[in-house]
Amino acid sequence: MRRMPEIDVESAELAEVVAFEPKKRRFPLCLIWTTLPILSWLIPFIGHVEIAASDGKSQGFQGAYTVAVDNFAFNDPLAVVHLFSEKEIDCLRSKHPEDLKRIDGAIYRGSEDHRHQGWNLISNNCHSHAATCLNHMEYKEKKNWNMVSIWWLLMTRSKYLRPKWWCVIRTYTPFLVLVTLIVLAAVLPGLLWK
Repeated sequence: MRRMPEIDVESAELAEVVAFEPKKRRFPLCLIWTTLPILSWLIPFIGHVEIAASDGKSQGFQGAYTVAVDNFAFNDPLAVVHLFSEKEIDCLRSKHPEDLKRIDGAIYRGSEDHRHQGWNLISNNCHSHAATCLNHMEYKEKKNWNMVSIWWLLMTRSKYLRPKWWCVIRTYTPFLVLVTLIVLAAVLPGLLWK
């Protein structure tokens, strides 16, 4: 697992915004989501989230003192939230490159903050990393992003990657199988011993 190198945010070079290419795992200026083994089987809307700067490489808080770059954890990405529209990205690229550099710097700063923090499932995890990055960039003119607001953003604005049907199956099938087994275990004994 590659750790993020130390970055002097002020002197960082502006990366060209790469194209959105899921097959190459390039998701510029996006939140990226996937399921977590076992936990998502029980609660399908709980998962792992990472954030990508304009170079499209994901950055994710994957454990204590570990922010991985371009090494998406757990599973293949299943859904994304585009933080900016294509029109906004074109405007940033052509007319406001300093704002694009500020946005990238905010993501790098959030990742650097989390490289020095412990991890726990309840209060300091991948969702808090994404929230820290959005707070640094003042996304949507807000500085109060938190784990719940990241989760809500993912629930309301995420789009499944292609093929969509496969992403939906991978998200919900383990949960449905588990529920079916529980229902069968509860109902069958009553039917068999009547």
